[in-house]
Amino acid sequence: MFKLNTFFSRIMSIEPIRRQSIVSLIWQIALTFIGFLSTIYFAHAVGADVLGAYFLFLAYFSTISIMTDGGFGSAAIKRLSEGEEQDTYFSAFFVL
Repeated sequence: MFKLNTFFSRIMSIEPIRRQSIVSLIWQIALTFIGFLSTIYFAHAVGADVLGAYFLFLAYFSTISIMTDGGFGSAAIKRLSEGEEQDTYFSAFFVL
């Protein structure tokens, strides 16, 4: 228990932006590992037909995720924060 408290106190002593970056990196690694395990599971459990559809879904999902994270997400947040036509920009980003 003492080592766990020491670990958390060391983490909390890091400046907030660096701490958030570390947390984001850890989550990215964890989600990648979960995706790897799910791909192995689908390959063994459902067969080649469903696996092809799964890979196609991942390709589309990743492409949309890259677009929304890269530029559209930042642009939508900027427009929403300006306060003009918030509903329009929110709806367009949500549909994307």
